[in-house]
Amino acid sequence: MAHLRIRLLGVLLTCSALAAGSLRAQEPAAPPPAPVLDSVAVEGNVRLSAQQVIGNSGLLIGQPTNYRDIQRAITALFRTGQGDNVAIAQGEDPGGKVVLIVRVTERPLLTRWAVKGVEKLSERSVKDRVKLAEGRPLDRAAVERSRAGIDSMYHAQGYYAAVVK
Repeated sequence: MAHLRIRLLGVLLTCSALAAGSLRAQEPAAPPPAPVLDSVAVEGNVRLSAQQVIGNSGLLIGQPTNYRDIQRAITALFRTGQGDNVAIAQGEDPGGKVVLIVRVTERPLLTRWAVKGVEKLSERSVKDRVKLAEGRPLDRAAVERSRAGIDSMYHAQGYYAAVVK
C-alpha cells in the first residue's frame, strides 16, 4: 500500500510539472512594437493646408504610433469643426517607410443665410431662433437645431401644419 502511495505521488508530481510547463508555453507573446511614423500625407484638403491638418491631428513624425494615437487624431480633427469626414490609412513609400495618409472632406463655408416665407410670426423672432455663423464651416447640427426651434415656435402658436425647411 505504501508503494502504491509513493507511485501515485510520483505520478501527481509529474502531471503537475507537465501542466506548469504547458501553462508557461501558452502565455501570450509580447505584442510587436508600434511602427515609427516616418511621414504623413494629407488628401482632400482645400481650405486648410496640410500642415494645419497634421498639426490639428496631433500626430508626431518620428514617434512610435499605435491605434490609440490614430483614434485620438481622428477625434481631434473632427473637433475642429472643419471636416465632414476623416479617414486615416497606412501606406508605405518605395523605401519601405511607414506613411500615414489622412483623407479629409472639408465642410462647405456658410457665406450667407436668409429666412423666407414667414407669414404668421414676426420675421425678427424667427431669425432670433437661428444660431448660424456666417463665414464659418457649415454646422449641420446647428442647422437642424435652428429648424427645430422655428418649428417649435410655430407649434407653440398653434400652427401645427407649418413646415420648416
